[in-house]
Amino acid sequence: MGRTYRKRHRQSKKSVSDKGGGYELSDLAQFCAAHGCQEVKRLRTYNFDGCGRGMQTLSRIQPGDALIRLPQALLVTTSTALKDDIIRSMCQRSTLKPTAVEMLCAFLLYERQKGENSFWRYYITSLPTSFSTLLCLNPKDAHLLDSQLQTRLDTMQRSVDRTFSETVKIFGELLGDVSYSDYLWAWHVVNTRCIYMKQPKLEEVRTSNEEEDDFALAPFLDLLNHNPSAQSSILFDDEAGFCEIVTHDTYRKYDQVFIRYDNHSNRTLLLEYGFCIPEKLDEVVELNMDILTEYVLQGIQAEPFMEKIEDWKLTKGLLCDHIEGLSWNALNAIKIMCDASCGEISETVGRLRVLDSSMKHRLSYIEKLSAAKVSVKRSDNEMFILDMLSVLYKGEVAILQHAKQYL
Repeated sequence: MGRTYRKRHRQSKKSVSDKGGGYELSDLAQFCAAHGCQEVKRLRTYNFDGCGRGMQTLSRIQPGDALIRLPQALLVTTSTALKDDIIRSMCQRSTLKPTAVEMLCAFLLYERQKGENSFWRYYITSLPTSFSTLLCLNPKDAHLLDSQLQTRLDTMQRSVDRTFSETVKIFGELLGDVSYSDYLWAWHVVNTRCIYMKQPKLEEVRTSNEEEDDFALAPFLDLLNHNPSAQSSILFDDEAGFCEIVTHDTYRKYDQVFIRYDNHSNRTLLLEYGFCIPEKLDEVVELNMDILTEYVLQGIQAEPFMEKIEDWKLTKGLLCDHIEGLSWNALNAIKIMCDASCGEISETVGRLRVLDSSMKHRLSYIEKLSAAKVSVKRSDNEMFILDMLSVLYKGEVAILQHAKQYL
């Protein structure tokens, strides 16, 4: 579950003013309340300065309070989609069964096509029209991604392309001439806004693992923004038929209310959700083996020692964090490389070279980003993505710099 992050680490505590979320969100709140959603009178949608839309308290909230109680009937799942006779018929006729993501994407696109005739119209119109994941990066800016980000983005792009092709093959008769950009919108809604919810296994849905179908779209509830320090729980009362968000934090009147999505790295947050968290203290920096061999050995023949590193399974888990500095695998890989120098390079020097070269590598991308921002005119969304890349690289530089104290 996620939204475009507009510096959401700032918890706004401004006095209330006329900055509601617009008619589409007011309609959504009324729709949810009319269909049994509880606690909505304690919260309202609000456009926070520097943060974008979120949920604001209208009264003091204590730990243990329910923020929202949403009827499970308002959760959008594969079971919801299969209640539509046309969708169910297409799934049953097709030799290729859709994945849960493909089915929900088709359902969203179909309901959007219905317009005012859709039961879900207030939810559909409340959804963002654009997103800021790296899939939305202008292809001309691909050079601003380091190799690790580019590899992960390529993998994601291939996955989305495949699901688009399969969705058109299964639901083409229903969706008509659906464009890739329309599908990408639906895919982003599903990928960034779902909550975990155990689902029954359905014969109409193709799954490759036990949890692939265990998610749901949650109207109104998905307006809650992410904060890494927020403490909350999602509870399911199957007997009463409710999904409940319970906070373990205290909020004053007019505070923004947050939840915590999961313990994702900034790279994953940017790839999957479209935002980064500045000064993220639990961030872990992944080091590049090519940088280790190039800058530690500096011309010394690496092949014999790389075999030892691979045998010891040290090619992965080359990490650096804010608490302990270089990981055990990174320290041992560096030690093996320093041993290759026959005493010319001490372990301390080797570690320093790794940290300095990794910092220099990221600083070069920060410089490229600064130049790119002023070179051509860009949309607000394009600028935001570049800003988030800067936040990512700067955060990693700070962690690498901090790790020097452990040498």
